Amino acid sequence: MGGVFCSQVSSGSRPKNPADCGDDLGWDFGERAATAGEAEWQAFFALRCHPAADPKIQRIAEMIRDGILASRPHKLHWGDWHMPYYVGQLPYESVWASAGACARVSYACFDGRQSDTENAALGRRLASEKPAHASPLEHVLRASHRKTQPGPVGGCWQSLRQIEEA
Repeated sequence: MGGVFCSQVSSGSRPKNPADCGDDLGWDFGERAATAGEAEWQAFFALRCHPAADPKIQRIAEMIRDGILASRPHKLHWGDWHMPYYVGQLPYESVWASAGACARVSYACFDGRQSDTENAALGRRLASEKPAHASPLEHVLRASHRKTQPGPVGGCWQSLRQIEEA
């Protein structure tokens, strides 16, 4: 598996162009990028890794599944943040940049022009709208000592949305 997008993701960088991943496979499946949790991936793999699935999407699904299974999760300590599209424990403003990146991927490709400041502004703007467009804040999580209210992840995690709505 190759391509600019795939090499960026495997090296821990933020993605620039998801369509590059399909180019090396010879498939024109358009640009698709998403932020998903475990439940979404389980449903996706159950349908798309199934023998009855279209062979092209089945191959892509198997490659994604194999990549996830081969990945090495980063250990987080209490109070550390899980920030999609960002690596390491960065300043607090980065949680908003991560939320903005999660929002952006749902409607636009990362084209390398969005700065961390622009992503953070998007995350804050969406959270402050009435009604709030807060779903991107559900992907940004902080490891918590105590069980949290029911949310998208549960367990000992607090989503940025839960923190902001408290």
